[in-house]
Amino acid sequence: MYYDIKYLLLEKFNIVEKLSLSEAEADGIKYRNMVTGTRIYTLLKYDGDYSISELSKELGVSRQTIHKSVHILKEDGFVKLVNSEKNRKVKIVKLTPFGIEMLEKREKIINRVEEKIEKELGKEDFLLLKKTLSKDWKI
Repeated sequence: MYYDIKYLLLEKFNIVEKLSLSEAEADGIKYRNMVTGTRIYTLLKYDGDYSISELSKELGVSRQTIHKSVHILKEDGFVKLVNSEKNRKVKIVKLTPFGIEMLEKREKIINRVEEKIEKELGKEDFLLLKKTLSKDWKI
């Protein structure tokens, strides 16, 4: 059966999210806001600080959804909100020291997830998948 690229990527994304959650729970880590919260957390890890508006645009979800997710991440100690130096009305989402500490644990979890995927695909196909997904699509 033929599936389009969006379906295939979403299907695999969901597998990675479920594996990540399972591995996190095995380490005693519980996420209350798995999908949006982990996406925000990942963006902060790789790209640095974001405003609520920027997160909304980047993730393609409403500002209300971002506000709710950031609030949960804040309650759990992963992030804090600070005023923008350029515009005091704008709130910037930043990782806390605890959030940074948890990124180190996240890294170990993701490594275990990647090991499981590599075991299923084989080393050559796994490396090819990562190489292909790392390419700049220039779109």
